[in-house]
Parts: sequence; C-alpha cells; structure tokens
Amino acid sequence: MNFDLDAGQEQVRKNIRSLMDGEPEPFALPEDFSLEDLYQVYRDLLGGLRGSGYLELGTSSDPIGGAPYADYSTIVLAGEELARRVPALYLGLETSIRLAGGVLARYGTEAQKARYLAPLLQGDLLGTVALREALGNFPAAGIATQAEQDGRGYFLTGTKKGVVLGGLADWLVVPAMTGGRLGLFLIPSGSDGLAVSNPGRILGYEQAALAEVKLLACPVREEEVLGFFEPEEILSDLRIRENLAIAVSSLGVMHQALFSARACAARTGEGGKPPLAQQEIRYRLADMFTLLQTSQFLAYRAAWMLEAAVPEAATVAAAAKVFITEAAEEVTRGAMQITALDGYLGEAGIEARFREARFGPVAGETSEVLRMRIADECLKKFA
Repeated sequence: MNFDLDAGQEQVRKNIRSLMDGEPEPFALPEDFSLEDLYQVYRDLLGGLRGSGYLELGTSSDPIGGAPYADYSTIVLAGEELARRVPALYLGLETSIRLAGGVLARYGTEAQKARYLAPLLQGDLLGTVALREALGNFPAAGIATQAEQDGRGYFLTGTKKGVVLGGLADWLVVPAMTGGRLGLFLIPSGSDGLAVSNPGRILGYEQAALAEVKLLACPVREEEVLGFFEPEEILSDLRIRENLAIAVSSLGVMHQALFSARACAARTGEGGKPPLAQQEIRYRLADMFTLLQTSQFLAYRAAWMLEAAVPEAATVAAAAKVFITEAAEEVTRGAMQITALDGYLGEAGIEARFREARFGPVAGETSEVLRMRIADECLKKFA
C-alpha cells in the first residue's frame, strides 16, 4: 500500500482545501435554517467544487465487471478535506454524487444519464438513494419495499427510513423487490404516491436533511428502471459505499472535536496556567490524537483494498466503519471532558460534535450488524 499521493490526488485535495479555507466557517447556515436555505448551500458547495476534479471521481461509465471502486483512494483522501470542515454536508454530497450518481453511471442508460447524471455533476440537481428499510438494522430483514408491474411500468409501495437528503433531493434511486429480484427505480421528487416527511428534532447531522420516504403505489415508468439484480450482489455494494462515506464523515467530526478541544486547553485558565499544562489533559489529548491517526489509516487502507479488489476488502471496510465511528464517540467524549461546562453549553462547537458522533455507529449498517459480519468472515477464513 502506497501512502504517497500522486500528482492528480494532490491537486484534487489542494483544490478542496483552497475552497474550504476561504472562510473561517465555510457554507455556514443560520441556526433556524429552512430547507430552501440548505438546498442553496448544497448548490453553492457543488458550484465551488466544479472544476476541482472531485465530482467526477467514481462516476465514470466503467464496465460493470471492470473496476467498481476505481479512484476510491482519492475519493477518501479528498473527501476527508471536506468532512473535516463540514461533516454533515460532506455526507449529503457523497450520497448525491457517489451513491446516487455512481449507481446511474454504472447501470443507467444514456437517456437516464443525460436526464439525471449530467445535471447532478454540474451541481444543478441533487440525488439520493433510499436504501434503509424500517427493519434495515437486522441482517435478515432485506428489502421490504415491493414493486408491482403493470402494462406501462411499476407501482412501488413501502417505507424508507433516515434517507440522507430525503427532504432535498430532486430525484431518488429506490431499491424494491419484484418477482424475487431487486430492482432499482428512478423517482423524481414530487411524483404521485411519493410522500417525504422530515423527522423533526434529531440528535445531530441536521444538514444531512434526513427524512422518511413513503411510497404509496408510486408509479414508475419502464424507462425509469435502472435494472434488476440479485439482491445481495447490489445491496452489498451500496452498503459498502454508504458505510465508507459515514466513516469518513465521522473522521471529520473527530478532526473538529480534537482540534477545538486542543485550542480550548491552550487558553489561560485559573491560576494563570492553561489546562494543557495539566498532565491528565495532555494524556487525554494524546489518546484522542492516536485514535484519529489510527482511524485515518484504516479508512485509507479500506479504500485502497477496495480499489485493488483485494478479497478481504469488504471485511476491512466493515471494520473501518465500526472502528472509526466508535472512535469518534470516544474522541468527542474526551473533548467534552477537556472543555467541561463550556463544551456542554455549546462553546467551541463541542456540544454539536458530541451529538453528531452518535450518528455514525447507528447510521448505515450498525456496529452490531457489522461485527456479526466481520466475525462470520473471520470464522470462514480461519476455520
């Protein structure tokens, strides 16, 4: 595994760093922001990234049997630059570009790409994948949403939970079962039978615009079907991509919590000495930094293994998601201890990072589900 960046990777990362370093709080939103405000922020972010080389990564029309995770090392390295400044916006952007856009690039027709993918990569549309079912945290639950065929297309019925950008996306990719196979269906927002409800108060990641999506005999024309697949084949791929995006967003949460706590600990406190002068504080910061560094290398290794098609790549990606998201909880807890009541009351953003860190272990596939899969793979390999 080569940790040196090539010229292309370095340029993409430099472009993103330049965009994010333009302001102290890039793409900030008012506390009582509306969905219209948030939609405009995503459009501004996409506009700023146009020409950076980032939006096109992973959205080329490679043959399905070719390199499905091409450019994933660059995707993770560059994405971390976004996540360390705007973790929730990064997750929404990845869901739109890499998850929804990637599905279209791999399986869409030329007409579908012209209608949805090209405007998405120009920052003119937002997309999402409505993957999670009501019982999606249980491995045997599968996809409960059903697609019933009629003479002109399909009618979809089901409920999707916690859909990233669900309340903002201009179009959705919806997996549904029909005749024992899994179909991927394209549904524009505002379609008949499509009901999107925001979840109200949530613990964190408000800028990811999580929503519940209900399909009530929602009609889909034949030309809006991406294809039909064996369920485990396509779901495994989508979950790997989703889990890795969540892991990288948790890296961003860790970055913010650690360096905010470090800045607070360096300020002069009681007795004229900063908290950083205390050995216990220095030890805790060292532990937090170690967790961040380990998490970064595990994310990079998972991306490299996926790109290189190493057989154990999916298992390592699952391990990366478990470790990184739980490390984010530990780092933000440490940041809260260092900043004490100031952090709890919201100063330096620690309180927000503390809430956001809880999202990672329960989003996508939960840590418990992934641990079962990792254990199964280990038993197969070493039995």
